[in-house]
Order: sequence, then structure tokens, then C-alpha cells
Amino acid sequence: TVYNRGFWDGYYLGQELGEWSDVHGSKATTRKKYIGKGVHYYPKSGIAEFKLETHSLKVGDKILITGPTTGVIETEV
Repeated sequence: TVYNRGFWDGYYLGQELGEWSDVHGSKATTRKKYIGKGVHYYPKSGIAEFKLETHSLKVGDKILITGPTTGVIETEV
């Protein structure tokens, strides 16, 4: 037996999913690029070691560090 529940418009909390934003696509204002991963964290000194896999960094660059235990940290080089 096959059940067809019909077309779903994507309602969530009483609004169609397309109504959550007034523009199509993403409203992000900054572009994010993967540049590397954390290798080691030294908790006593609060210093982290990273391995850059792509691109390079210079003083003044903003970086976003994310992780399952870190959360989200935005900082500047």
C-alpha cells in the first residue's frame, strides 16, 4: 500500500518557509572560507595551535573559530 500525503508547502510556526526572509537566498554580509583546523589547545596559557591548509593570514585579518566544544569565537589576527 502506498500513501500519498500530498504536497507540503513547508509551513513552520504558521508561516511558509519562504516568508522568513524578505530576499531570496542568503542575507549573509561576510564571506567565510575554510583555512585550516585546530591542532592543539593549551588550557593553562589559553593558546591554540592551528594548521593552515589553504590561504594565508596577515595582521588585521578577522577569523572565526568554530567547534563542538568551542562554540563560535570571532577574533582578529
